[in-house]
Amino acid sequence: MSARPPSVAARAWGPVRRKLVDPILRAQGSPESLARGAALGTWLTLTPTVGIQMTIAALVGLPLKANLPIAIALIWLSNPVTIVPLYYAYYWFGTLLLREPTRGYRDLALEFKRQFELIESQGFLQSLRNLGAEVLWPMTFGSLVIATLLAVPAYLGVRAWALRRAARRAREQAAAAAVQGRSPAASAPGPLADEAR
Repeated sequence: MSARPPSVAARAWGPVRRKLVDPILRAQGSPESLARGAALGTWLTLTPTVGIQMTIAALVGLPLKANLPIAIALIWLSNPVTIVPLYYAYYWFGTLLLREPTRGYRDLALEFKRQFELIESQGFLQSLRNLGAEVLWPMTFGSLVIATLLAVPAYLGVRAWALRRAARRAREQAAAAAVQGRSPAASAPGPLADEAR
């Protein structure tokens, strides 16, 4: 009897796990550093900066002591599959906030596709000019509002998770030291040592 081939969902989950989930679960650093990385990655992935997001993450993340593996993992949420729906969501939300007329999804998706195809021949800046202020301004405004609103819970959620993980590791180290007959204070410093950073 042959094994059944993996489902579409199972095949899609593999890259998501490798690019997004595993880097977050394996990330090292203080809870503050991990939380800053999550906030930065969430904020960047929800802005219309595809193509330069990782550069921005490095330039901003290093001085902030943000965890770059987490930031970069979250940046992968905006990718060729998600970019058009995300950009339309920014645009739609921006027009709603600015009380401006909204173009339909299909119309705007075709325009984005056409401009992305023309980038090679006419350049990135000309493609932006072709989209015009009636698209770019609400899209940028909407994205900045959405990115800021979601970066805050990303920071708080990852910080809480990292603090729980650090406390669990400290308990495990203390238990291991007790089994070996050493006092916990004599064992190597635990992950909570970095917490204040």
